[in-house]
Amino acid sequence: MTYLFHKFLHILLLDCHLIQSSHLNTIKKKQTNINMSDKTKITFYYDVVSPYSYIGFEMILRYENFWNIDLDLQPFFLGGIMGASGNSPPATVPAKAMHLTKDLRRNSKYYGINLETPVFFPTNTIKAMRFLQVIKESSLENKRKVLIQFSRSFWECYWGGKEIDIGTVEGITAVYKYYNETNEDCKLSDEVFNQLLEKINDNNIKQILKDHTTVAAEQGCFGAPWIVVNYNGNQEEYFGSDRFHLIAQQINQPFVGAHPQSRL
Repeated sequence: MTYLFHKFLHILLLDCHLIQSSHLNTIKKKQTNINMSDKTKITFYYDVVSPYSYIGFEMILRYENFWNIDLDLQPFFLGGIMGASGNSPPATVPAKAMHLTKDLRRNSKYYGINLETPVFFPTNTIKAMRFLQVIKESSLENKRKVLIQFSRSFWECYWGGKEIDIGTVEGITAVYKYYNETNEDCKLSDEVFNQLLEKINDNNIKQILKDHTTVAAEQGCFGAPWIVVNYNGNQEEYFGSDRFHLIAQQINQPFVGAHPQSRL
């Protein structure tokens, strides 16, 4: 299993070589400007192949209004991060793989999120993450809501026991159908979806996703989720879905567990 996974990861990296671009410089300049301000800004990097990204995604959204933060939800490619950092996924270490199932079951109960190990695991999410980047770069009037709900749909279809391989175009299309069935207030037409899907092959979209992955890698990222917090001119980076008490400490805000909305 370990040999096959590393061979699989090598193929992914060939498609996500981290290179410099003008857009990359723009991202870095923007983060520098944030560091010089007093504004609380959190950038949440995630990949829908990661169950802990799913947990962290739901948690950061639960705390967005509770903490009154400026939240940037940023897709990136975990395969590129793993290669750049030399990290190995838990699935390649037998003891970690066995513990993962137990850990997901516990987290599922604690956070109220359905988590089941996918049949298609691992899968190459480069197309899925490009699709989410397309949404983020689109001119959709409600694109942030669409980004949030489509990200959730990917996780629900992949980690929710629906046996959909989200790494394929057919899988993305299946997720779209699920998305429309479960999001009455922000449905997409077939025409709009097909236009968005077509853009996953756009070189500009590919480069933007690579650039965000590169920025995270240069910050020391080695997995997902990767959370970058800027507060009072100080930047700190956090890995994982279980660091929210430390983020709260940095930004001088309360941490009240998995369901802060119940405390409002």
